This record gives sequence, structure tokens and C-alpha cells, in this order.
Amino acid sequence: MSDSSANGALPGAITITLAGNDYEVPALNLGQIEELADVLFSDTPAGTKSFQRTIAIIATALKVSGRAEMTETMLRGMRITPQEMRAAQAKILEHSGLVRTGEAEAPAKTGAESTGPSSTAA
Repeated sequence: MSDSSANGALPGAITITLAGNDYEVPALNLGQIEELADVLFSDTPAGTKSFQRTIAIIATALKVSGRAEMTETMLRGMRITPQEMRAAQAKILEHSGLVRTGEAEAPAKTGAESTGPSSTAA
């Protein structure tokens, strides 16, 4: 287990937590990223599409970690908190080198301003 590089791309696995359970997932390879291209790189409005994007990212990472049973349908049936979903997506995107550390939530946002009260950077 080594620390992240500057761009977040690393071999090996990371741990994500879903419904209180830990899962180890590897960085996504180019073929897996290609499978997600439609949801990763589309300019869709916030809401349902970004939710579907997050589920697809998590399901793909779990599938490549050897957990083929963890499909999008299975994830939808789990009691996953919004915080777990955002954290899992962030870790997967950073670890796969798709975003730099600290910018992992950018793909899930679609240009809409945050409606939350946060006024400082995370």
C-alpha cells in the first residue's frame, strides 16, 4: 500500500465503504473507463443523470474487483448513504487518475452552483 501520486493514478487497490461495509477496488483501466465514457463525460443536468453516473462508476469498480454480483441493480437495493456514494465516487475517480486529488466531485457536478451552505474549499 503506497501513497497517492500527484495525479491520483496508482496501481493497487483502495477501500470504499458502502452501506457500512468495506470493499477493495482497483484503479479502472482504459477499457473500463471507456465503458463509462457516456456517463463520465456527458454534460447532463444535475439530478437523476449524475446519480446514475455515480452508481455506474461504483458498480464498474466493484465488478473489476471481482465482485460481479455487485451490479447497479444490487447497489440500488443497498442502504448506501449519500456521503458514502460521494466518497466512493471520489476515491475511485482519484485512484483511476481521472481527476486530481481534491477535485474528485467535479465530474458529478454539471455546472450548477452548490446549494449547500459551504463557503470554504474542502
